[in-house]
Amino acid sequence: MPEDIYKQDRFYVNLDQDEIIWMYQNPDAVSGDQFVCNRFGVELLREAIRECPIGPDSGFEAYPVYDYIEEHSRQYLTDVGDFLYPLEEEKFRSEPVAVAQGHGTLETLQLLFQAKELIDQFCVEEFGSPADFKDLKKVGLAYTTTEDDKHEIQAYANLIDHQTEVYLDGEIIATQKVESLKQYVENLLPYLDFNELVDIPEWVMDEHLGRGAFREDLQFMQHHAWGNTYDLCFEVSSYMYGGGLAIELYDRTDGDLEPYSNLTVNIDARLSGPDCAFVDTNNFGTAEELIRNNKLGKPTGRIGYSGYCSYPEYRFDMKEIYKYCINPDDIPAIEPKKKERSYER
Repeated sequence: MPEDIYKQDRFYVNLDQDEIIWMYQNPDAVSGDQFVCNRFGVELLREAIRECPIGPDSGFEAYPVYDYIEEHSRQYLTDVGDFLYPLEEEKFRSEPVAVAQGHGTLETLQLLFQAKELIDQFCVEEFGSPADFKDLKKVGLAYTTTEDDKHEIQAYANLIDHQTEVYLDGEIIATQKVESLKQYVENLLPYLDFNELVDIPEWVMDEHLGRGAFREDLQFMQHHAWGNTYDLCFEVSSYMYGGGLAIELYDRTDGDLEPYSNLTVNIDARLSGPDCAFVDTNNFGTAEELIRNNKLGKPTGRIGYSGYCSYPEYRFDMKEIYKYCINPDDIPAIEPKKKERSYER
């Protein structure tokens, strides 16, 4: 750290103790070197601003406010050679929340206490107790686990970098950042919502955990249709009605997965075995070609009917399906989510 920091007024905040610490070095002390430490609360800060309004009478300078604070704060002097001097120097050399006796410092100090009030209000309403402000870069806002209890989700307020950070298993995976602490206090902190803080999009979870479209061993089938070549993979599920095997195809386009077609159709599952399903040859005319080319299964010889359409039944080879499946953990059970197919992704 450059030595010119010793010419600075440096400000620190202990929000747990509602205390502001203003430090500067006095090289002209009798001892030859001295740290001056002014300790005061936010009420004195507000009082000083109220009693010493910054305007024409002060030449729009903030110094009268600081003079008032120094006159009324608890002041401690630590001379070089004192046993506390190394501790004071260590504190002085740490990262301050603000530097210099200026307007910006006054604003930052006030905003930090406003942030504390907003976060405490949220935490008391949500959890019944105030927040812990020991680390201003990591003030806890929310904690939960994934539905399977295998992964931890934590959200923090970073008051130094004015952003909200979301962690998955201790690794930061999302941030919501604004340009200034003022914007953070005015536009984000008043609207904290627990569910929104811990709601991690499924694709973000997949990328972090190396699953779904981000499986390292995921393979894609090349399928030729309508003069184009498509890189296809599966999602395996079960139909809400009947519980039969449902297979949906996705195409990899520019690195993203887009719905391509349904491979299967929902016909009474009581007619089929656990690895069997009727293939949607009505809406996906080349479905059987895809199955044959990639050795995904074999026809059972049975035909299902719906309206004016007929559908061949196939017994699928789940080991082959696994290679191209974005949710392989669902394959053994064949009844993973009990949901209808959705094209929202």
